[in-house]
Amino acid sequence: MQRFVDQIQQPLSSAASGTVFVEFVVNADGSVSDLVVLKGLGLEADQEAVRIVSSMPNWVPGTVNGKPVSVKFVLPISFDAT
Repeated sequence: MQRFVDQIQQPLSSAASGTVFVEFVVNADGSVSDLVVLKGLGLEADQEAVRIVSSMPNWVPGTVNGKPVSVKFVLPISFDAT
């Protein structure tokens, strides 16, 4: 996860210190969809959090009875503008 946080493309304003909570679905094939910012810090940080999650490689999906299934996940992404 840290390697994706290190890829933040633009400096964020000092108002962007805190945590953005991003909800998304990990599909049965491991792809990510349906991203929603549940609690944000402002447009700049929220967009960057969504970009970070969108650029991640496929996740390992959940399983039920040994078969892959889609699961909803909430990921906190912390920003420290200092």
